[in-house]
Amino acid sequence: MATARSHGEVGLDTESLARVFDSTTNSYKFLLFLGLLDALAERPESAAFPLREVLAHGLARALRPVQVFRLRLGGQDQVVDWLRTTNADPEAPRLTLARSLHIPDAVLEGMARYVPTRLLRPFFADQLRGVPDHQVDNRIRALSLESGSLPLYRLRPEPGAGRSRASHALELPAPWRAHLKANWPILEGWALYRWVQYLQVRNPFAPAIAAKLEPPERRAALTEQRAYWAPLLRQGFRCIYSRQPVGLADPLDHFVPWSFVGTDSIWNLVPVSRSSNSEKADRLPDWKSHGSELVRAHVQALMHLREKVSPAEFERLTEAFVVDLRMQPEVLREAGQQRLGSEVSRALEHAVVPLLESARLQGFEPWSSGHA
Repeated sequence: MATARSHGEVGLDTESLARVFDSTTNSYKFLLFLGLLDALAERPESAAFPLREVLAHGLARALRPVQVFRLRLGGQDQVVDWLRTTNADPEAPRLTLARSLHIPDAVLEGMARYVPTRLLRPFFADQLRGVPDHQVDNRIRALSLESGSLPLYRLRPEPGAGRSRASHALELPAPWRAHLKANWPILEGWALYRWVQYLQVRNPFAPAIAAKLEPPERRAALTEQRAYWAPLLRQGFRCIYSRQPVGLADPLDHFVPWSFVGTDSIWNLVPVSRSSNSEKADRLPDWKSHGSELVRAHVQALMHLREKVSPAEFERLTEAFVVDLRMQPEVLREAGQQRLGSEVSRALEHAVVPLLESARLQGFEPWSSGHA
């Protein structure tokens, strides 16, 4: 048996724990580990957790990244297909969501077939040397139940499990249960960090992946963004998609969907009619059809803003044009309408067009207003 390597807690092989995400080919190891942490957080006095429960917690973690943000988990299979099409609410509180998910047996069996055993593989590296790959999973199940071993969990069949891999329980040895409870925030942060690293490789066009794994406590109120547009809206403005009148109470649309960019940059926002905002949703407008209108709207907004706010306030509200788009502050403050239009057009096209293309490659759908 391999000698346990401890980092301060006798008998705990924390070096093997640190390697559980090595050789990862999809996100399911991360989801199983995070699901186990969530199950333990929900029932901290329990020592054993049905695998179905743990997987439900893990899939609750994955629903929002897949369904809202179109992130790829690393493989295309029944699990991903189900996450994309289930009617579950991705914005529901995570523990509530885990309890309410109706997961098809095929999805559970697909995850249960290999993931629970492969997560334990580092704990039995010595015993598995030379074991043919098709025998590894059964060998790990047997090793986890040996009285002298101390893996992260034991894979124990539930009564009547039969051949179902999903009808097992993850039984936490007391030292590991104490370790997970005492270090829960650290272990969650570590697992999320490793998952972000993995997802970034599989989603090279997606920005702000870390912000897409956990729902924000609340969406930003867009107070400063509304202050930027307010002078123009008071003078009169029409929706760039529908040509309907737009007022102060109407929504601000993320030209490139928020569910892709994950930010509220002023240059990507524009006031629109409620009907257009609802119809467009998180789809991609055509730059050739609507880009010039977006540019015109920002030029008008900048010209009106100059007249209505102090220089300091103008600088604060237009900071994103300088920082994100590399526009010169003096151009924003002083250029005539023609030059300002040319500079804003160049800056927005260079920023927005690549974002639209990246979003398309990420799986976001195109949209046409019918008014272009």
